[in-house]
Amino acid sequence: MKISTKCLVCLILNLAVLTRSVECGKFWHISDIHYDIYYSLNKTTTNITCPSSYNYPSIDPGPWGDYNCDSNFRLINSSIYSMKSIEPTPDFILWTGDDVFHTDEEEKYLNVSLMYDIMSNVTSLIQEAFPDIQVFAALGNHDYLPKNEMPSTPNDIVANTALIWREWLTDDQYALFKETGYCSSITNHAPNLRVIVLNTNTWDLYNPTVTGTGDPAGQFKWFEEQLFLSKIAGNKVFIMGHIAPGFFERVVNETYFWPEYNKRYVKLVEQYKDVISGQFFAHHHTDSFKIFYDADKYPISVLYHVPSVTPRIGTRDGSVNPGVRLFHYEKATTEILDYTQYVFDLQAANDGQNAEWQVEYNFVETYGLPNVSAQSLHDLALKFKASETSGCKSSNDQCNADILQRYSLYNTVSYQKGYCDSICQRNFVCAMQAVDHQLYQDCVNSWNNAVGLRGFQFFERDSSQV
Repeated sequence: MKISTKCLVCLILNLAVLTRSVECGKFWHISDIHYDIYYSLNKTTTNITCPSSYNYPSIDPGPWGDYNCDSNFRLINSSIYSMKSIEPTPDFILWTGDDVFHTDEEEKYLNVSLMYDIMSNVTSLIQEAFPDIQVFAALGNHDYLPKNEMPSTPNDIVANTALIWREWLTDDQYALFKETGYCSSITNHAPNLRVIVLNTNTWDLYNPTVTGTGDPAGQFKWFEEQLFLSKIAGNKVFIMGHIAPGFFERVVNETYFWPEYNKRYVKLVEQYKDVISGQFFAHHHTDSFKIFYDADKYPISVLYHVPSVTPRIGTRDGSVNPGVRLFHYEKATTEILDYTQYVFDLQAANDGQNAEWQVEYNFVETYGLPNVSAQSLHDLALKFKASETSGCKSSNDQCNADILQRYSLYNTVSYQKGYCDSICQRNFVCAMQAVDHQLYQDCVNSWNNAVGLRGFQFFERDSSQV
């Protein structure tokens, strides 16, 4: 397995104990567990094995779950303890929310007490597996009842979630988080690295308690203060949250931030590009990334989307294999060097063939890049954009078309093996290169005009289907 040259140097130095000033660290990123406590192999007459299926029929239910259901406990337990087996002493863990299962019948299957039980059970599992590890946890849109309706004012659910996560919060962090759902902290192993935990529910387009104007919970003001103070102190920042700015890469024109909040977020990233070392989000359940650019169109920052533990893509008909991710970074500079994506082949596990978490791919090795910086991912995006979707025209394994198809496969954690056509290609490239709403529309329109998709209709959906 190939790793970045910089990280290899770090490893050699660590092994030789030559210096501690140049040192590589690792951290886990896990998200969208969506624990479905009702999952059952006792099929009904409609072939529905879980309330999280949104009435889609089961695909291949087994002891580890089903592709149309959220995670059962066996799968969740396996994900956490496989992380411990693979890397038991990470510097920290990023956990970006959504513990509660999907359902369109919340009144029938969920209540606040049950939601607390689910969140407490998953929290306890992580604490048992990683008792001495720093954990940064963010709230997802399903970590509230009703889903998507978390208010920006203090409320009991956020306050009680703060109590569940109390072990991971200092007194100051706890005091802030229980009122707002956001906080920040310096990491234990990289003293110049601050992790900013956002509560993206306050910026959610599908949250009826916010209007898309103003500054709900004062989060933008606080966010900018954290970035400014980090710059003054000479620190670097990791930003983490559940819902990300920009667009979903599998459906054209699907976005989750209110337009004004999206614009403000993009502006802050551009303003503090020298402070931000990485952005870590989830919500899509798929594996992707977004590149931020400055006014001169120079790549300045990367947002990494981690895929979900649940096999469900969300509320629509679609699935992924469960995934977790291990990042490699340089402690002194806080630069992200590489990451390894792990996959759990749900069908193979249910068939009794292989119930182990395995390396799906290593980013640097797979795409032949020196690292996972904004410049490297910009260069990769250009290859995706230039790809001949009709297939490779040379025997070179790294030809653009081959790389695009590989990215498409990994987007669903090696589940959906269909061909990525020109529409798929457009959706991927525009989502990764245009986080700004207007730039995204320009990208889509330009692409449509170039390839004759002028009559293509933008996707619209009911806000309940999130």
